[in-house]
Amino acid sequence: MSIQTEINRIKSAKANIITQIKAKGVNVPSDASIEDLSALVQAIEVNEDVTSELNTYETYLSTQETTIDNIVTALQTKFADQINLTSETEG
Repeated sequence: MSIQTEINRIKSAKANIITQIKAKGVNVPSDASIEDLSALVQAIEVNEDVTSELNTYETYLSTQETTIDNIVTALQTKFADQINLTSETEG
């Protein structure tokens, strides 16, 4: 590839990144350099609905983990004698 082809490719990529940043509601100065784009990407705000949904899933998963722990404990208690017998015969 020629140098000009590479320059054109980089300019096109930069323009595409700027378009995507703007689509997320961030103002991009017309003189923004490639080095500026990182900070502009970080300025993209997380959608509140997404954050709320992630928190809901995190709570759900935490509840499920507690439920599974409770089931395991209940099974261990209920079948303690059989678990101990199995462990003794294996060892």
